[in-house]
Amino acid sequence: MAIVIEETRRRTSFVSIFTWIVIISVIVAASYYIFFTKPATVDFVIPNEFQDTTELSTIKLNRALIDNDPIFGTLEPRITPPSEARTGRLNPFLPF
Repeated sequence: MAIVIEETRRRTSFVSIFTWIVIISVIVAASYYIFFTKPATVDFVIPNEFQDTTELSTIKLNRALIDNDPIFGTLEPRITPPSEARTGRLNPFLPF
């Protein structure tokens, strides 16, 4: 007697077909909006204060005048350098 092994065929239901159509249409719509639509541009008027900054870009600084200025020479640094204290061991990988 032979053993017959057959695959049971499932009938595709309307719900599963509808679900796949919805999933594929969402993927197509999302990829269209992500890759093919142009982004909205924001139109605004630049304030006059920003338009006048082009004058600042044309200023040439003379470093010799700044270095030789007596007021610049009297300035002192406000940040104190770190102390030279020894921290940690010379070789941290040596056992105690």
